[in-house]
Amino acid sequence: QKGFYALIYLDSDVLLACDLIDMPGYENSDSDTARTDQATTVVDIILYLSKVQGFLPKNDLEYINRLLPQLPIFNNKQLQPLDNIFILATHADIVDDAHELAPILDQAAQRAYNYLEEKILNRFSDANMNLEEKFRKQFFTFSAKQKILCNDFEQRFSQLLEYQLPRIFEKQFKKESQEHLIGLSDHYHALALKRKQQIQNFPILKDALNLLIAYDKENASKRENVAQDLINKIQ
Repeated sequence: QKGFYALIYLDSDVLLACDLIDMPGYENSDSDTARTDQATTVVDIILYLSKVQGFLPKNDLEYINRLLPQLPIFNNKQLQPLDNIFILATHADIVDDAHELAPILDQAAQRAYNYLEEKILNRFSDANMNLEEKFRKQFFTFSAKQKILCNDFEQRFSQLLEYQLPRIFEKQFKKESQEHLIGLSDHYHALALKRKQQIQNFPILKDALNLLIAYDKENASKRENVAQDLINKIQ
């Protein structure tokens, strides 16, 4: 119960491009819910999984509503709004007729958008696009047994990991590095000017110090004379 996470290494190509945080989700326990909420604050992409049978019931919509404010927004032309959230209908292989999968996604996406419309519009208020259509494009089927049911998701997810996000992070890194170097340059330039001023002031400080030493010696001599006079009077 005190453990927060377990670090696992797997031989998978996708892990060369990202780290996956598999959270327990909601409705298991209060501690699992707290862990899931905390994890969503540090992610770049959200994958929300819901079984195709009864896909996206109301409680799932409530959880997605909680996740949307945590979804990172990248101010970059490489990434459109909602590109980094994927809503997956898992165990899609249990549907006998594959032609029924698209309507399942369509209906769930419409129902979800109606429920989340206000949150989506507020979150992406600057988006110059049809957010309802874009939201539908983030719905995919998934199956561990039939790879064909994962193709669309894997293609989009790979594109995001291989091309879109790396370019964004590279641009951010260059910008932040440049700003950091400029900051360091300004800092050391200020130190150099301060040191130069100290060197220029050194002769003045040296003369002042010599005056203080001379003044102290003069006063010391006077103090000795006054002390001697007092001793003589006492005697």
